[in-house]
Amino acid sequence: MTDSVPPSVPPVQPPEPQITPEQLEMMKRIAKERAIQQVAAKTQQAPPGMELSMDGSQFAPPKYPPFQPPRQQQQPQPQPQPQVVYVRRPLTVAEIIIVFVISCGIVTGGQLIWQGLTNFLPRVEIRMK
Repeated sequence: MTDSVPPSVPPVQPPEPQITPEQLEMMKRIAKERAIQQVAAKTQQAPPGMELSMDGSQFAPPKYPPFQPPRQQQQPQPQPQPQVVYVRRPLTVAEIIIVFVISCGIVTGGQLIWQGLTNFLPRVEIRMK
């Protein structure tokens, strides 16, 4: 039975490439040069509305406002009228009950008024003096 199951063999992994100290120093030097170039590029670009001071070490707000040529008067554009949008939605149960109660009241009230008028009006006498 021990012969039927092969012994487990760990997978063979390729050896990792080793970095030599010379390669490490070269990569550090390249990274340092790139960082210096990025910082130099950032300091050369002035933020909007700022100008470089006389010695070039810092940014200062401008002494005079920038020149703006006179503008021609523009016609104000009319405001667009808001569009009214109607949205259909189904009635809720409460709204259906309210509509039912109001309609029953109108029908019953109409019947009571009609009955009162038909009973009362024939009894009214009009007398002339």
